[in-house]
Amino acid sequence: MSILTNFKSILIDNISINQDDIAYNDGLNFGRFTTSSETKDFTIEITKAAFLLKLNDIYDVVKSEIKIDDDMYNDTSEFSKVNYCSLEELLTKPTSLFEIFTTYLQDPFFVSLTSKNPTFVINSISKIIVANDIKIQGKVFVKNSF
Repeated sequence: MSILTNFKSILIDNISINQDDIAYNDGLNFGRFTTSSETKDFTIEITKAAFLLKLNDIYDVVKSEIKIDDDMYNDTSEFSKVNYCSLEELLTKPTSLFEIFTTYLQDPFFVSLTSKNPTFVINSISKIIVANDIKIQGKVFVKNSF
C-alpha cells in the first residue's frame, strides 16, 4: 500500500487548510459526536490515479477474502453485488463505492493524516463524489471543542 502524503486539496467549510492541521479518528467512536463538539464540513480531493495507486492493492486483498467467504457461506456482499469488479470499475458504481470505502478502505486511505496536534479531526464520511477527481466529504470536529 502506498502512503500518500499530499492530497490535491483539503477544505474545511470550503477554506483550504494544510495537511498538518487535520487528523483522522480511527477509533471505535468514529461517526459519533458529542453534543458539545463543534463540527465543520470537510472535503478531501484526490486525483483518480492517486486514489487507485493508494488503495488498489488493499482493495484486491479485501475483495479476494470477501469472495472466499461469500463462496464458502453462499453469501452476498457489496463485492458480489458488483461482481467483484476492479477498484477502477467500482468508481463508476457510487452506492457500492461508498459502502466498500467506508467499511474496508477508509482506514488505509486516511493513514497519512497523522498530525500530532491537529485543529480538525475527521469523524464521519457522508459522500464520495467521482468526477474528474474524487472528493470525499463528511464532518470533522474541532479538536479543542470537546
